[in-house]
Amino acid sequence: AMRYNQNMKVDGREITVFQGEYKTSPLIVLNTVQGEGEEIHKITKGLSASDFTLLSVQIDDWNSAMTPWRAEAVASWDSGYEGKADEYIESLTQRIIPGVIVRYSLCPSFIAIAGYSLGGLFALYSMYRTDIFTRFASVSGSLWYPGFAEYTEKNIPSASPARIYISLGNKEAKTGNRIMKTVADCTERICSHYSRIGMDTFFEWNEGNHFHDAPLRMAKGIRYLIS
Repeated sequence: AMRYNQNMKVDGREITVFQGEYKTSPLIVLNTVQGEGEEIHKITKGLSASDFTLLSVQIDDWNSAMTPWRAEAVASWDSGYEGKADEYIESLTQRIIPGVIVRYSLCPSFIAIAGYSLGGLFALYSMYRTDIFTRFASVSGSLWYPGFAEYTEKNIPSASPARIYISLGNKEAKTGNRIMKTVADCTERICSHYSRIGMDTFFEWNEGNHFHDAPLRMAKGIRYLIS
């Protein structure tokens, strides 16, 4: 039977914990924007026999908490990016994760971080700001973010990444937006850099544009991290 607590609040953020069978099961942290944690958990369980605990964090200030530094809006329909990821990383690593570990008496074999879109950007950025995570999934990540590819090449991760999963939809770069259309080039550049410096990096193409099959794409990323 699945045991989970909906809508627990830690450090001002709503979280949901989907407990694994074992206290030692890996802990996967997933930043979500529309409460999609439950669906992603269910699909991942269907794809993988490996046990895991999922900590889903609801991010209401998505363009702020998920971005590493300030940037102008790149599309007319979007607001700008406030670049408050460092503050959120502190909250996540100092209060949210420790709070969950204590409350559920967890002793995870490893802690991983996964995210979609700006959440995928955040997952990779966190590698440079904390050493708590050792596995990372950037699924359809916003790796077009201004200055991010350069950042990955100039900085050394704080974490020792055991495994990195990166995926992209094969139509995501086919957009009229001049910044977002660089996503495939930026993603390839980052993957090449990670491989060159000896990080265990797996890249996968998915069918479709940015909004196609998002929960399934996310589940595939988590499956790779826990398998």
